[in-house]
Amino acid sequence: MPKTLDPDMVIPAIKKALEGKEFLKNSPEIRVLDTTFTTYIIVIEAFCKGEYEEPPRSEIIKITMKVVKSLLDS
Repeated sequence: MPKTLDPDMVIPAIKKALEGKEFLKNSPEIRVLDTTFTTYIIVIEAFCKGEYEEPPRSEIIKITMKVVKSLLDS
């Protein structure tokens, strides 16, 4: 995430966007993992339904990207 976005704003927005997705077993844990000079890295830990990790991971990444884009555009 770009450091221009406050993680205290980004993390709740991502949680809200993921809320109620049928592939999630419970609410995901989202936190800042690391930083660079211009970015910070978040980790999203989620328990998902099903046998394969790729489809839920893909959806979580796409949702996160959409949330960040909308926050940057606003």
